[in-house]
Amino acid sequence: MIRTRVIQNVAEFQSVRGLWEQLARDATIFQSFSWSQLAAACFARREQPYVVCCESDSGAALIPAVIRRDGSTSLLGERLFDYRDVLHAGDEALLPQAWRGLCDLNRPFKLTALRGERSHQLWRAAQPQPFAHAPCVRSRDLIPTVTPVSSPVSCHDSFLSMHARLGRRARRIAKQAITFKHHAGSERELVRFIYETKGKQATPSENLFQDRMRREFMVRIAAEAGSRCDVYTYETNSELVAALVAFRGDGVRHCYTTYYDSRWYDFSPGQLLLFEVAALSLAEGLDCDFMTGEYPYKNRLATARVPLFTVEAGAEALPGIFSSSKLEQSPAALSEADAAAKTRKDGSRPAA
Repeated sequence: MIRTRVIQNVAEFQSVRGLWEQLARDATIFQSFSWSQLAAACFARREQPYVVCCESDSGAALIPAVIRRDGSTSLLGERLFDYRDVLHAGDEALLPQAWRGLCDLNRPFKLTALRGERSHQLWRAAQPQPFAHAPCVRSRDLIPTVTPVSSPVSCHDSFLSMHARLGRRARRIAKQAITFKHHAGSERELVRFIYETKGKQATPSENLFQDRMRREFMVRIAAEAGSRCDVYTYETNSELVAALVAFRGDGVRHCYTTYYDSRWYDFSPGQLLLFEVAALSLAEGLDCDFMTGEYPYKNRLATARVPLFTVEAGAEALPGIFSSSKLEQSPAALSEADAAAKTRKDGSRPAA
């Protein structure tokens, strides 16, 4: 017997918390229950929750959908979730069943961004289009295939040797009485200052953090993440030179926001801070995800780039997206799945 529920307000989210957390066990932080519930609460006037859940004794599927003010549907996260997807486990027929609950609205669907080839394959009927790449540093890309037993080289050491010039520049900036510090996401005033200051900066494209509600969401999610949110800074005695807000998932540190004071531009503090955090992450046994955007300062450090995709479909095309219950996988998707399985066996999870 299939049980179907539609969650249309934040007060009902707790009723599916257990199921959500179970289905999102191997997903990114952007599909977690805590991020999704807070996004639903913060942005309810912009995006009405419409979460469809289907359960049976043999599996479950969950579509974390929203209805936007422009009349289209999408997945939770407003403009702040870099990676989004449906959640399902067990009986594959439940995903098309849950999807039909969204199709019944008869509205167009827009989504940015699916992450990686596995998601691309799952949504292949919707013809996902390339959007961008997410650069990352993965430990498995850095360990040499042949290492003399007498002189083992860690992935951390390999990364430092690859970027010796940045290491010298990091030591140079330290001579300016600038200190590298670590703070917790629970330091609300620091996080608020970072996002308010970033929101005032001119950017080549739209500055998302000019919006007060987005800034407040980041302050709240950083505090709620607790020990899983890290804020790294370059500071003098009197000013904040640069900052990086990061969130830890299972074996991955997601470097979500980088800020730097333009008065220190000549020292490239944003890039140096990202370099130091990537090196620290590797030393801690974590991969490092630089998130959406192929900026030169990210690509110089990255060992891989994960493709991201967008989906746009009219109301009439929605029923065909998950019409098949059999999720056929391409060779690329199978390779990625094998790699993920191997890393889980080793106790870690890659950033791609």
